[in-house]
Amino acid sequence: IRAYHRERKDHHEPETDHIIPVALGGMAVGFDNVQIICHGCHKEKTKKDMFEIRALRNAERRKMMEDNHN
Repeated sequence: IRAYHRERKDHHEPETDHIIPVALGGMAVGFDNVQIICHGCHKEKTKKDMFEIRALRNAERRKMMEDNHN
């Protein structure tokens, strides 16, 4: 990882990422659900993950509202 970091121009250390976010059912501990990725890729993946998490939470809220009205 250090050799990889020295070649990077953005001076960010590689980062640890949950492959499947915990909020979407991924395991919080252990090594089966983690990967080492660069800062830029982590930032982009986090944007995508957050979009999915928001969509899931919005769907859950809609379901709760429907259930409360019935």
